[in-house]
Amino acid sequence: MTKSLGSNEVKVRKSGSPQSGEPLSIAVGKIRKPHGVMGEVVFEPFPEYMVVLKKGKELLVGKKKDTYTIRSVRKMDQNYLIAFQGLDDCDEVGHLRNQLVYFEPEQLEDLPKGKHYPHQVLGMHVIDEKGESVGQLVEVLITGANDVYVVKNEGADDEILLPAIESVILKVDSDKKVITVRLPIWE
Repeated sequence: MTKSLGSNEVKVRKSGSPQSGEPLSIAVGKIRKPHGVMGEVVFEPFPEYMVVLKKGKELLVGKKKDTYTIRSVRKMDQNYLIAFQGLDDCDEVGHLRNQLVYFEPEQLEDLPKGKHYPHQVLGMHVIDEKGESVGQLVEVLITGANDVYVVKNEGADDEILLPAIESVILKVDSDKKVITVRLPIWE
């Protein structure tokens, strides 16, 4: 389905159910503002997602997840300058200001062995080395040094914070949706 945006046409995505527990789309960054007069926008990627942007790649933008095709892309510090096909000046991209950019899960780059995207581990059951339940992973905090997993046990008001490092996160079983951990000893 397409909708007309002035002289430009934008693909509109149909909604549907995700496959095998995967989200339908994942917010990977945000368009900040137009840049210059040639229709470029400043795109700020979220640090927890590895994104590869190149000419011809389609991005899902905004709440309706309209599809825009990259005309050009170039790096600018930690951000990118992106121009979309059919949007050739700053007035035509103004409506994209502060819009989230989404990828479908299969568009994400593969992570190194032992690393996981937040959406892949959220909701998993967490057990200790002895097989005893610790709780459910309810949030992933992005700290810069390493992620921190927030685990909450049903019936308990407190939560456990676990650094996502090899000495603590022993195994992630994606099929069984179980994370085995070595609980840190706090002195």
